[in-house]
Amino acid sequence: MFIFSFIYTEKTKVVVQEMDDLMIELKSKSTLYEVKPKEANIVKDTIVPGLAGKRVDINKSYVKMKEYGKFNENLLVYEKTLPKETLQKNTSKFVIRGNKEKRMVSLIFLVEEEDNIDTILSILKKHQTKATFFIDGNWLEKHIEVLDQLIQDHHTIGNLSYQRDYQDSSFVWIDTIIKKIGKQSQSYCYSESKDTKVTDICHLYQDITIIPNIVVKEDPLSEIQEQLSSGSLIALEVNETTEEQLSSIIRYIESRGYELENLQKHIME
Repeated sequence: MFIFSFIYTEKTKVVVQEMDDLMIELKSKSTLYEVKPKEANIVKDTIVPGLAGKRVDINKSYVKMKEYGKFNENLLVYEKTLPKETLQKNTSKFVIRGNKEKRMVSLIFLVEEEDNIDTILSILKKHQTKATFFIDGNWLEKHIEVLDQLIQDHHTIGNLSYQRDYQDSSFVWIDTIIKKIGKQSQSYCYSESKDTKVTDICHLYQDITIIPNIVVKEDPLSEIQEQLSSGSLIALEVNETTEEQLSSIIRYIESRGYELENLQKHIME
């Protein structure tokens, strides 16, 4: 008897809700606020990520508006809708840039065994800029405590394995550190060419491999000024020249109207 009463009560509640004028209005207007996702651009073994869309969560919006007493677009609750082809479905491909419509740019610092990143971290903090640090295993062994600073400052951590050798068995150790201690659900691999030896390994661990479209060789500011565009992934070595020019690089990128963000926020849908 109790079960029958419960089912009847719930059914009555649903029917009343569905016939409510507010629910009817919500359903009729919800499509006006929908933003469809934009698909990724996939060309052979490369991918430029798409953009997530959104749609109205009708039930959650109804609960909020019912308390308010009438329809109010400011009380709409949305749910994220992903493109059909996401990065997570395409970890065997190389990400060659971010989606241009985001108008974001990422600075990627390649941290080798003997590098000291204190000055770079200090400059980034001064400018309130988020970046990405691809770290070598030998460096990580010596500076495990710096990982906490990177996390606290909301930078993304990438995996350079040991001397960029992704077939080194210790790659898995770094991957685990990033995901467990770094608390990143997503990790990233790095290549400057379409090296399938990288993606073959990284794909097994659902890590995303990037190929930066700007790899600085000698003069960071000048090279960035010549090549910068929306969605750029910019690879920089940790050295005196980078440290000297970093503030100017940040100011220049922002003067072009681009937002500097870490890799995770930049390329994820």
